[in-house]
Amino acid sequence: MNGSTLKSWFVSATLVAVVAACGGGNSPPAASPTPDGTGTASPSATPSGSASAASTPEPTPAKIALKAYFLYFGNVDGPTPLVPVYREVDGTVAVARAAMEQLLAGPTIDERAHDLQVGTIGTQIPEETRLLGLDVADGIATVDLSGEFASGDIAGDERESWAIRLAQVTYTLTQFPTVESVRFMVEGKPAGTIEGHEGTPIDLATRAAYADQRPGIFIDQPAWGGELADPLVVLGTAQILAEPAQFEAALALRTTAEILVQQTVRSACAPGCWQPPEGGRFEFEMSVPVGADRDDLILIVWAASSDRGKPGALAYPLH
Repeated sequence: MNGSTLKSWFVSATLVAVVAACGGGNSPPAASPTPDGTGTASPSATPSGSASAASTPEPTPAKIALKAYFLYFGNVDGPTPLVPVYREVDGTVAVARAAMEQLLAGPTIDERAHDLQVGTIGTQIPEETRLLGLDVADGIATVDLSGEFASGDIAGDERESWAIRLAQVTYTLTQFPTVESVRFMVEGKPAGTIEGHEGTPIDLATRAAYADQRPGIFIDQPAWGGELADPLVVLGTAQILAEPAQFEAALALRTTAEILVQQTVRSACAPGCWQPPEGGRFEFEMSVPVGADRDDLILIVWAASSDRGKPGALAYPLH
């Protein structure tokens, strides 16, 4: 589903939430873009200053794990949230460009299919949108997109969908450590970039500018459809207004919704503290139960004040 057909879908009480990631366990290595929007595989842990580190370039891997940020249609409160979706591409040094191409290609047919267990993946980016240029320098990714990207009444009734499009691109490009912000161009001209809360004009887009476009419990690793590692390392941020600032996480069976392991997670925000708009960071591990059908596991997260059958639950398949 694209921006013109965006609609809210509700899922059953057994909805489960995945955490998005680009490469745990046996995932292909991630990469960082170079100034022209290309990149190289992440270096191995060779001590800096060693002969091998100085003279032996890291070979480009056969496969590279990336994330493209799409929309999650499921049993969630508020607007349809942004989530990372796993992508694996052939080895390339142009990793930022590869990530953008995956984003513009949109969700797969399977991801678009309505699924009562793990929700549905969609996008607000018009399917005709083309990448015209991409440059990375001094932490800023300048991306030039075709006119279709800015189609519609982006300054009026469709301003919210415009913010979501900007958020999808911003998160996709800032997954790389060399990109801190994004400058938008459309057909070679500066685009009317806005932040995602009140629509205030901004020069450079950052992740913090689109905190409203994320779910309250935002899992950035592993990704929706990502690889299942043991232990499963889960990273993200949580914007939980109630005290205590905590949520529930579980590994469950997709076919039956049976929970195999569950734990309570707190964000880094201490009790009584004020959480920043982008939320409090969290990181935790979950062990895969012995004998579990790994092809049937899903990760679920939901607010501790609710339950996994009420709005607020996110569900992500793992493989």
